[in-house]
Amino acid sequence: MVKRIYIICTILTMCLSTTTAQDSIVPHRSLAVAFGSRQFLDTYLSAEHYSGFDMAFTTETQRMTKWDRWAWKSLVGIDFASMSNRADNNTTLEMAVSYQFSLTHYWTLAEGRLLLGCGGAAEASVGGAYNMRNQNNPAQLRTGIQLKPEAEAIFTFNILKKKSILRYNVSTPVLGFVFSPKYGQSYYEISQDNALHNFNISTFVSTPSLRQQLTLDFPVNKSYIRIGYLGNYRQSKINQLKYHSYEHAFMIGYTKQL
Repeated sequence: MVKRIYIICTILTMCLSTTTAQDSIVPHRSLAVAFGSRQFLDTYLSAEHYSGFDMAFTTETQRMTKWDRWAWKSLVGIDFASMSNRADNNTTLEMAVSYQFSLTHYWTLAEGRLLLGCGGAAEASVGGAYNMRNQNNPAQLRTGIQLKPEAEAIFTFNILKKKSILRYNVSTPVLGFVFSPKYGQSYYEISQDNALHNFNISTFVSTPSLRQQLTLDFPVNKSYIRIGYLGNYRQSKINQLKYHSYEHAFMIGYTKQL
């Protein structure tokens, strides 16, 4: 996936337009909730697969910078999931809070109606999971900082002669630091030692993950309603411990132009 994003960025450099991104980007702030499903595995807690209900809240702000064709974006996310195992006799809860800041360079096509962008992002997150029936190691802390390449496409068109905006964004972590217990290590043992030893360098090999979001902002009276799809696929294999969390959710919210 990383190679694909780099290829997209290379192609973009060949497609410059005379229209500036400042003429086409719409500074905005959006609030949205998402409801869907999640599949989960954390071998530190259990070798069993879990699946269940997922809910997320996101707030997104984007503005142009003083540099031509560059825009910054901040993204705050809070997500929660309640999942059961296949026998439906145990429950695992997972929650996370994240903050992402990105800087993106845009190229304009189709007389400014289409924007293609690529750039980079830094994400910090903290959260964890709790297994309702585990007694020795019932909880798992998950935190880290990761750097991501990011690509985005923004298409502006009219619905009933009113401006609507279709956005697609994709990013994947390539380098960072993440926290993980060692195989067979309890949190009591971590508390008796230096917890910094449990922070590991992560790469796209050890944490092959992907976040993608497709949204449509369309006008209703004087406001913009946002609907879309959120896909967040997180994976890691560190210290012989495997983890994955696959989130698929429908988004609905509100967008305000700034």
